Amino acid sequence: MKLYLVRHGYTGKPEKLQVKHDGLNEIGVQQAESAAKFLASDSKVALVISSPYLRAFQTASTIAKRLSVPLEQDDRLVEIPLWLSPGDLHDDSTEEYKEALSILSNAQVGVGVLFQELRNRFEYDDSVVLVCHGNIIRAILAYTLKMSLESVVRLFIENGSITLLKDELDQDGKIYYGLRYLNRV
Repeated sequence: MKLYLVRHGYTGKPEKLQVKHDGLNEIGVQQAESAAKFLASDSKVALVISSPYLRAFQTASTIAKRLSVPLEQDDRLVEIPLWLSPGDLHDDSTEEYKEALSILSNAQVGVGVLFQELRNRFEYDDSVVLVCHGNIIRAILAYTLKMSLESVVRLFIENGSITLLKDELDQDGKIYYGLRYLNRV
């Protein structure tokens, strides 16, 4: 299954200051339209799933409408408060580090369950679009690619960007994910 991870379009506010009901500004609307245009090239997209936050839902609605596919909301895709830089991670015994690791781990549990549900619902060659936030995309990449917290906080996920994960089977029949494509729309 292909999983497209789309970060919502731009709101005009810094990440840390955004709230649940912040919508897209003009640039964000253009980013959502560009993402929809790009994703329209994949005829196997079966579903768009969005964070319930307005900026993500607006982006997802644009994509689902363009692709003529169903749109669902999922609370497991909400933004997570992972506001660290690599410089904050010199000592893994600090409370800040432990809290960030806990936030990341909890988000990954929800993501793992969501991915299993999607595997049960869709065929191997289907595609699903997840429209969410920068930090949850970082958590998803950490989960699927087995990344450390320090590596995760180094990832820059731009507004309107699309990251493609493709699940594969190893020689023992176990599922693993590979990062196949990264595109800034």
